[in-house]
Amino acid sequence: MCLEKYESYYKEEVISQAKHNYGEHVQVEVMPTSDDPKDLIYFAFQQMATYEQLGVYFDAPHRYKEKMAELHARLMSICNSEIYSVLEDNEKRVS
Repeated sequence: MCLEKYESYYKEEVISQAKHNYGEHVQVEVMPTSDDPKDLIYFAFQQMATYEQLGVYFDAPHRYKEKMAELHARLMSICNSEIYSVLEDNEKRVS
C-alpha cells in the first residue's frame, strides 16, 4: 500500500499514525512528492525548519518574528554553503 498524501507537519507523526492504522510492522517512508530537484530541496528545508518554526509559533508567539529571522538566516547559510560545495565539486571534476 502506498499513501501519496498524509497531512502532518512532522514525519514522526506520519509514521506513528501509519503504524497505529496499519500495524507495527508497516514500513513507512516519508519522502518528497517527486524526484524533481526543487521538490527535494523544499522537502529538505521543510524538515530542517518545521520543528523550530511551529515550536516558536505555539510556545513563543511574541518572539515569532525575531526567531523566524534567525531561522531564515541559518537556513540561508546552509543553502549558500551547499551551493558553494556543489560548484566547487563540479569545478574539481572538470579540471
